[in-house]
Amino acid sequence: MTITNHRTYGIRFVHRTIEPTRLTTRRPDLKYGFTGCALASTTGSVPCSGTGPTGPGPNYGSTIPPGQSRTVTLTLQVATDSGCNGDIGFHS
Repeated sequence: MTITNHRTYGIRFVHRTIEPTRLTTRRPDLKYGFTGCALASTTGSVPCSGTGPTGPGPNYGSTIPPGQSRTVTLTLQVATDSGCNGDIGFHS
């Protein structure tokens, strides 16, 4: 997820948590987990958290100066024995 600041002043990019949608949680055959989270900043990529109901953790946002962008990358792994033919959905 990337956000670009088109304003003339700094803004704060915050991702609090990422949680599965109702349809995703109703699939008992679906096995998955977040295996990584990284937040790009001006000094490089830093690990982040907040990928579930545990709360935002220590690195869940970044200030974005005017004209710049920030990206948070979440890595999701689906187990090889997981059910198929369905959607996986999340909301923040």
